Amino acid sequence: LSARGQGEFSVYPDKAIIHFAVVVVREDALTAAKESAAIFEDIVSRLQDLDVDRESIVTTRFAVFENKDRQPPRMEEVLIGYSSNHGFKVEISEFKSIGIIVNAVLSAGSTNVQNITFVSSELARAQQLALADAAKAAHQQAMTMASAVGGKLGRLLQMDSERYSYDVSDTLGGGAVSVPLTIVPEQIVARMQVSAKWEYLPEGE
Repeated sequence: LSARGQGEFSVYPDKAIIHFAVVVVREDALTAAKESAAIFEDIVSRLQDLDVDRESIVTTRFAVFENKDRQPPRMEEVLIGYSSNHGFKVEISEFKSIGIIVNAVLSAGSTNVQNITFVSSELARAQQLALADAAKAAHQQAMTMASAVGGKLGRLLQMDSERYSYDVSDTLGGGAVSVPLTIVPEQIVARMQVSAKWEYLPEGE
């Protein structure tokens, strides 16, 4: 007899991860790279003035690449300059500082706020509690089915679990020029699913 159960458990986030990018376009690659590096260093300095730890400011991407455009009359690709893209993230635990930090980074020269992701150090515990609820739900479902046809459950033959959904609280995408000083994240929901098989025993066995 097979049954499937689902469980979920919610936790409040305790960390915000803000993803930014600095994009500089210039005629030569070296100038683009130097200017984006200078902007990033200024951003780091401003964040440290706001009591953000240097270890919480991490580069996630750095690339310098050609910019090409198709020019008439033959519409052939022509080199028109270079772009430097410096992506980085800032991790903070004081949510009331999010707006201040985002506005400070944008005013220092960041050209893009990609998104803000909220995470929780309690996620593993939430998954375990959701898993326990899913197992109980599968067991209850199986007992109900067995009883409905005049039998009962025997030995557990197989049980498998999987995470079928995990809601991460995200907000703020795109090239915002300013954000409100207060951002309140939603809860993070961990959802687990359990599939199991039992022996079916007729009543009296």
